Amino acid sequence: MLFDEIKPLLEALKKDKKILAVATNASTVFAKKILSYVGIEDLFSLIVGADKVKNPKPNKEMVEYILKTLKG
Repeated sequence: MLFDEIKPLLEALKKDKKILAVATNASTVFAKKILSYVGIEDLFSLIVGADKVKNPKPNKEMVEYILKTLKG
């Protein structure tokens, strides 16, 4: 369940061409399932779980992975 303001905020950011990503210590598959369940998975350009990096949060590696991946 999301707070009422979250989905409209994310949609507005996406519409404004902001790039949205998630970094979580959950697995990527689980994070995608949760975000899909609450109806916001498609608003994110990238979802990175702890399984995608050697050193998950609080290490900076997840953020670096997102920046490197989205930079293209």
